[in-house]
Amino acid sequence: MSSPINPKQVKSFLQNTLGCTCPEAVFKKQEFDSGITINNIKNCKKLCVGERLLIYLINAESVSDLPSSITSLVSEGRKERDSRHLNRFRLVLGAKDVDLISKQAKTIFEGFNDLDDKVHLHVVSMKKIDKLQ
Repeated sequence: MSSPINPKQVKSFLQNTLGCTCPEAVFKKQEFDSGITINNIKNCKKLCVGERLLIYLINAESVSDLPSSITSLVSEGRKERDSRHLNRFRLVLGAKDVDLISKQAKTIFEGFNDLDDKVHLHVVSMKKIDKLQ
């Protein structure tokens, strides 16, 4: 289900939290879905910006098996990115303990052999993701 979202909050999150350098025109169109299920992971959020950038926002604390979840989310995100002819996919994990989850997630992410340079992983405070609603 598509939910209303504050475009300025999205732009700030992308630029200031994720380091996005997309041109201004990209931020004019935004689609936000919350409370969705992606690969059996519940209460996920999905953001598509400017018909170029796909972002999955996941609460890492609610994931029981981080390695298999990251693997399935990256696979699903790439598949959706490609089928929608989008430019980039970003998997954003929200965590209470950003350092701990970041170390675990980056080790898993770096283990992928077939990633292209348009797939990115971010671990941020869950509070930053929650502000998007």
